[in-house]
Amino acid sequence: MATPTLRQHPLAVRPAARRPVAALVALAALMAQPAAAVLSYCRCTCGGNSTLIALVNEPATSCVDCTRKFCADYNLPQCHDTAVDDVVTVCFERTSTKEQTIVVLFLVLTLSLLAMAGGRRALAAWRRSRGQPYTTL
Repeated sequence: MATPTLRQHPLAVRPAARRPVAALVALAALMAQPAAAVLSYCRCTCGGNSTLIALVNEPATSCVDCTRKFCADYNLPQCHDTAVDDVVTVCFERTSTKEQTIVVLFLVLTLSLLAMAGGRRALAAWRRSRGQPYTTL
């Protein structure tokens, strides 16, 4: 009679699987931090001429403050002869360091997975040519 073996639970964490968990925790910590270094700009257009005004990253100044009155109060030279109703404003933000990090990590992860998928076949062929049995990674 064969001795019964204990089966490991399918969701149990194996020692080799702990490294990706640490990477996911680090990524979650990165995403939890506030989006620092966001630069906001207000573009004021008067009579076809545009001027970019950098908005300081303080709670008092944001895209909400980018109004026609803000551009008129800034005393831009091209807006002196223009009525306040003829001023066009657009506010935009440059991407933050956090967003750029997330995009780069996504690209690195995707390219790594593609390289592993392509490298498995090459590794199996190389091992067969050397007479070694192929084992899964």
